Amino acid sequence: MAIAFCGRVLQQKGIMNNFQKLTQPIIADEQALNEFANELVDRVDDIERDIAQLSKGPESRALIDNIFRALHNIKGDAAICRVHLAELIAHPLESILTRVRSGEVHYSKTLAEVVLLSLVRMEASVKAMVARKPISQLNLPQLVELLEKMSKAGKADMESNAVQLLKTMSGIQPQNNPQPSANTSAIQSSGNRSPNSNPTNLDLTSEEIDQVFKNIDIPTCPAIVSMAMAEAQRDEPDIRKLVTAIEKDVGITALIIKLANSPLFRTNHPISRVSDALARLGIRNVVCVIAAAALRSSMSGVDAKWLEKFWSHASLVATAAGMIARKQYGIAPDAAYTFALFHDSAIPLLCKRYNNYIDVMNMAMRDNMPLIDAENKFFPCTHAIAGSLLVRNWGLPTIIGQSIRFHHEKDVYHLPETSLPGSAVSLIAVTQLAERLLAHPNENINFEVSDMHYQQALSHLGISEAELDEIRELLVDQESIV
Repeated sequence: MAIAFCGRVLQQKGIMNNFQKLTQPIIADEQALNEFANELVDRVDDIERDIAQLSKGPESRALIDNIFRALHNIKGDAAICRVHLAELIAHPLESILTRVRSGEVHYSKTLAEVVLLSLVRMEASVKAMVARKPISQLNLPQLVELLEKMSKAGKADMESNAVQLLKTMSGIQPQNNPQPSANTSAIQSSGNRSPNSNPTNLDLTSEEIDQVFKNIDIPTCPAIVSMAMAEAQRDEPDIRKLVTAIEKDVGITALIIKLANSPLFRTNHPISRVSDALARLGIRNVVCVIAAAALRSSMSGVDAKWLEKFWSHASLVATAAGMIARKQYGIAPDAAYTFALFHDSAIPLLCKRYNNYIDVMNMAMRDNMPLIDAENKFFPCTHAIAGSLLVRNWGLPTIIGQSIRFHHEKDVYHLPETSLPGSAVSLIAVTQLAERLLAHPNENINFEVSDMHYQQALSHLGISEAELDEIRELLVDQESIV
């Protein structure tokens, strides 16, 4: 019994030790760390190139061997340079590839996405170490835990474990494992839940869904959005088909070109053609712009001047959030842009439904009350709940709906990873920072983001006062160029 107890104690100490290495790494040798970081870039490039080659043809033993050797070398380099977090990530990846090489498990597109996601997190964490930046937002302990689980999974369970890892770490369902249709997923996922289900569960409760549908007219997803999303999910999207569809709508065309020339994506060469904008932005960003434009067009019955002001501000916040994300490690600027653009998307729907909604907004602004508190006091549902259901029914990435659902929760920065992925919390943090920095100093700065959430966002992102000043400078005069 004593031996077993000592074994458990040692195991627990090992787990805690690894947790510290993955959340608060110590730089044992700065020169060795820099050398490892430089070498890692080349090795990851080699792996990405081999994975791209594998996607074009049948499974190649030589390419899989190359990937295995590269991972083995990364692990060895990490051990020598004492970059322990990289060693902890590389070890289970190497074990998984060992099983692929032996033929015990099959190579798949999902498995390849796991390798790439893991390497992206590894690169981001090493870059953050070099820059003396925090890495808590990368959620490395859970990544390693899920990789270890994959490395030990039975052959039949390997794919499902890979899907679980991708969904947990990114909030996005892999493309070759589609979710239920956009029109039914929200209802089916909550059909067996009681109204008193755990409020930190990511699914909307049946009561919340009922309140939305009874009180808010959720617009149906337009054909152009469905078509764009279908093309984006294809292995080889038909770019010409997408360009032709976009060019038929002057409003969508203008928004896409405007975004491509915005500070978030601007280079020294302004563009004026949809095809060039598509190449610069990427299909995922274009789909989100199409959805935003379609959503904007669907909101008839709302004062046009007010609506124009609302979407101009949303565009400004989205661009600012993307620019802030670009200065962080492990937060994709395009994902930050998309979430920020849609996080308040249900506000016009509430404005359309309730004649006194703008009066309530003005009252909240005047009385220094957060908007979400005013909504809870005067209306049967909030823009966070309605917005989450809206983007889910329109088929936007799951993580966007999750982030919208919880972006006003008081304990959003303290929810466990199993309740809200850290990647979603990071999207919320950059958006709340953008909202707060863009708030007019003479107005209620707590209207969208409370003092508490603002401070928690700064802490989550690990932003210093000097970096905050840099961000403020980035946002100066943005309203005139976004």
